[in-house]
Amino acid sequence: MSVQSDLILAPADAADDVRASESPVDEWDGFSFKGMDNVKIATLLSLLSSQSPSTDYQKWLDAIPASGEDDAGPWVFAFADKTIDALATIASKEGEEFEALAKTWGATSEFEGWEPDEVNDLLRSIGDLAETATLEKKSMFLWVSL
Repeated sequence: MSVQSDLILAPADAADDVRASESPVDEWDGFSFKGMDNVKIATLLSLLSSQSPSTDYQKWLDAIPASGEDDAGPWVFAFADKTIDALATIASKEGEEFEALAKTWGATSEFEGWEPDEVNDLLRSIGDLAETATLEKKSMFLWVSL
Protein backbone atom coordinates (compact mmCIF):
# COMPACT_ATOMS: atom_id res chain seq x y z
CA MET A 1 0.00 0.00 0.00
CA SER A 2 1.47 3.32 -1.03
CA VAL A 3 1.11 6.54 0.90
CA GLN A 4 -0.03 9.53 -1.17
CA SER A 5 1.08 12.88 0.20
CA ASP A 6 0.50 16.50 -0.73
CA LEU A 7 2.67 19.24 0.71
CA ILE A 8 0.80 22.49 0.25
CA LEU A 9 0.70 26.18 1.16
CA ALA A 10 -2.52 27.53 2.64
CA PRO A 11 -3.73 30.08 5.18
CA ALA A 12 -2.97 29.10 8.79
CA ASP A 13 -6.64 28.45 9.54
CA ALA A 14 -7.17 26.05 6.61
CA ALA A 15 -6.32 22.74 8.34
CA ASP A 16 -9.94 21.52 8.36
CA ASP A 17 -10.39 22.45 4.69
CA VAL A 18 -7.16 20.66 3.78
CA ARG A 19 -8.24 17.53 5.66
CA ALA A 20 -11.65 17.57 3.92
CA SER A 21 -10.08 17.82 0.48
CA GLU A 22 -9.71 14.76 -1.72
CA SER A 23 -6.71 16.31 -3.47
CA PRO A 24 -5.29 19.40 -1.70
CA VAL A 25 -2.68 19.97 -4.39
CA ASP A 26 -5.52 20.67 -6.82
CA GLU A 27 -6.82 23.45 -4.56
CA TRP A 28 -3.63 25.03 -3.15
CA ASP A 29 -0.04 25.59 -4.27
CA GLY A 30 2.20 22.63 -3.57
CA PHE A 31 3.15 19.19 -4.86
CA SER A 32 2.33 15.50 -4.48
CA PHE A 33 4.88 12.82 -3.73
CA LYS A 34 4.23 9.16 -2.99
CA GLY A 35 5.81 7.96 0.23
CA MET A 36 6.44 11.31 1.92
CA ASP A 37 5.43 11.50 5.59
CA ASN A 38 6.04 13.45 8.78
CA VAL A 39 8.79 11.02 9.84
CA LYS A 40 10.88 11.83 6.76
CA ILE A 41 10.35 15.56 7.33
CA ALA A 42 11.34 15.32 11.02
CA THR A 43 14.47 13.39 10.05
CA LEU A 44 15.35 16.08 7.52
CA LEU A 45 14.81 18.83 10.08
CA SER A 46 17.06 17.00 12.54
CA LEU A 47 19.76 16.85 9.88
CA LEU A 48 19.39 20.57 9.23
CA SER A 49 19.60 21.53 12.91
CA SER A 50 22.13 19.02 14.27
CA GLN A 51 23.69 17.24 11.28
CA SER A 52 22.28 14.03 12.76
CA PRO A 53 19.07 12.27 11.70
CA SER A 54 18.20 11.42 15.30
CA THR A 55 19.59 14.07 17.67
CA ASP A 56 16.73 16.58 17.26
CA TYR A 57 14.28 14.16 15.65
CA GLN A 58 11.66 14.11 18.45
CA LYS A 59 11.75 17.89 18.83
CA TRP A 60 10.96 18.31 15.14
CA LEU A 61 8.38 15.55 15.05
CA ASP A 62 6.56 17.38 17.85
CA ALA A 63 6.76 20.61 15.77
CA ILE A 64 4.69 18.97 13.01
CA PRO A 65 1.52 18.03 14.89
CA ALA A 66 -1.32 16.13 13.27
CA SER A 67 -4.62 17.96 13.27
CA GLY A 68 -7.83 16.05 13.88
CA GLU A 69 -8.48 12.77 15.60
CA ASP A 70 -9.64 10.51 12.75
CA ASP A 71 -7.64 7.26 12.75
CA ALA A 72 -8.82 6.42 9.23
CA GLY A 73 -7.22 9.49 7.66
CA PRO A 74 -6.43 11.40 5.71
CA TRP A 75 -4.06 13.00 8.17
CA VAL A 76 -3.00 16.63 8.08
CA PHE A 77 0.19 17.87 9.68
CA ALA A 78 0.55 21.60 10.29
CA PHE A 79 4.06 23.03 10.17
CA ALA A 80 5.10 25.51 12.86
CA ASP A 81 6.75 28.71 11.61
CA LYS A 82 10.16 27.61 12.94
CA THR A 83 9.79 24.40 10.92
CA ILE A 84 9.02 26.30 7.72
CA ASP A 85 11.97 28.63 8.35
CA ALA A 86 14.32 25.67 8.82
CA LEU A 87 13.08 23.95 5.65
CA ALA A 88 13.39 27.19 3.69
CA THR A 89 17.16 27.13 4.23
CA ILE A 90 17.32 24.20 1.82
CA ALA A 91 16.45 26.52 -1.09
CA SER A 92 19.76 28.37 -0.67
CA LYS A 93 21.88 25.21 -0.63
CA GLU A 94 23.70 24.44 -3.85
CA GLY A 95 26.36 22.15 -5.20
CA GLU A 96 28.22 20.05 -2.68
CA GLU A 97 26.25 21.36 0.29
CA PHE A 98 22.92 20.33 -1.27
CA GLU A 99 24.31 17.00 -2.50
CA ALA A 100 25.71 16.17 0.94
CA LEU A 101 22.37 16.86 2.62
CA ALA A 102 20.48 14.82 0.02
CA LYS A 103 22.92 11.93 0.33
CA THR A 104 22.77 11.90 4.13
CA TRP A 105 18.97 12.17 4.18
CA GLY A 106 18.66 9.49 1.50
CA ALA A 107 20.90 7.14 3.51
CA THR A 108 18.45 7.05 6.43
CA SER A 109 16.24 4.00 6.89
CA GLU A 110 13.17 5.97 5.78
CA PHE A 111 14.48 6.01 2.21
CA GLU A 112 15.33 2.35 1.76
CA GLY A 113 14.63 1.48 -1.87
CA TRP A 114 14.57 5.09 -3.08
CA GLU A 115 16.76 6.30 -5.92
CA PRO A 116 19.11 9.25 -5.23
CA ASP A 117 17.34 11.34 -7.89
CA GLU A 118 14.00 10.85 -6.09
CA VAL A 119 15.51 12.07 -2.82
CA ASN A 120 17.14 15.05 -4.57
CA ASP A 121 13.86 16.01 -6.25
CA LEU A 122 11.92 15.74 -3.01
CA LEU A 123 14.52 17.74 -1.10
CA ARG A 124 14.59 20.54 -3.69
CA SER A 125 10.77 20.66 -3.84
CA ILE A 126 10.48 20.90 -0.05
CA GLY A 127 13.05 23.69 0.16
CA ASP A 128 11.48 25.69 -2.66
CA LEU A 129 7.97 25.36 -1.23
CA ALA A 130 9.12 26.36 2.26
CA GLU A 131 10.91 29.39 0.82
CA THR A 132 7.70 30.39 -0.98
CA ALA A 133 5.75 29.94 2.28
CA THR A 134 8.06 32.37 4.08
CA LEU A 135 7.92 34.91 1.26
CA GLU A 136 4.13 34.73 0.95
CA LYS A 137 3.57 34.40 4.73
CA LYS A 138 1.55 31.20 4.33
CA SER A 139 1.45 28.02 6.35
CA MET A 140 2.55 24.60 5.15
CA PHE A 141 0.47 21.47 5.55
CA LEU A 142 1.31 17.86 4.83
CA TRP A 143 -1.78 15.87 3.78
CA VAL A 144 -1.28 12.09 3.94
CA SER A 145 -3.67 9.41 2.73
CA LEU A 146 -3.29 5.64 2.37
